[in-house]
Amino acid sequence: RGWTRKSWRFYSPLCRALRDLHMIRITLIIISLVMAGCATTYKNPTSDNTADLKIVLKEPLKVWATISFFEGMQCTPSPNGEYGGDLHNGSWAQDPSEVLDFKIDADKLISMELFERTIFTAEIVYPGQYCKNLLAFTPEKGASYLIEYWPNCKYTFVNQATNEPVTTQTPTGKCHSKNIMGAYK
Repeated sequence: RGWTRKSWRFYSPLCRALRDLHMIRITLIIISLVMAGCATTYKNPTSDNTADLKIVLKEPLKVWATISFFEGMQCTPSPNGEYGGDLHNGSWAQDPSEVLDFKIDADKLISMELFERTIFTAEIVYPGQYCKNLLAFTPEKGASYLIEYWPNCKYTFVNQATNEPVTTQTPTGKCHSKNIMGAYK
C-alpha cells in the first residue's frame, strides 16, 4: 500500500517538524563546537617594547605540539591572542612547521602552555593522550629567547645572547588553550 493524498497530509506536518528539529539540533551542535574550540590567533605586539622568542622542533613528533600564550600567573587571555601555532614534522595534509618565531611583550609576565598530543585522537583529548609544560617568565626588552623542543614534552629554554637557562615559574591558573578540547590535568 503506498502513500495516499490523505495519509500524506497527516504525515507532512510531522515530517516537517522532525526535519526542522533536526536542523535546529545540527545548528546548535555546530555553534557549540565553534564556541568551545576557538582560540584567537596570536599576533605580534605592535609596540617597540618586545623580545624575540623562537621555538624549534629538534626531533619528529608522533602527532604535534601546540603553543599558547597567556598573561600573568593566573593565565588570563593575552590581548595579543592565545593560539601561537603547532610544531609538527609534516603529514600528508600539512607541510612541516618546525620553527615558530614570535615577538612577545617585554617587561610583562608571560605564561605559555606547550601542549603535545602523544597519541592521535579526534578533537577531544583525554588524560594519557598528551603531556604539557606550563611556564611563566618576564622577557627583557630586546632579548632573544630560544626553546628547543623534543618529543614527550622535553625542552630547553635559553637566552640566546648569554646561552644561560631562562628562569621560569609555574603558573597557578588554568593555562589551557581553547584550541584543544578536553585535556585538563
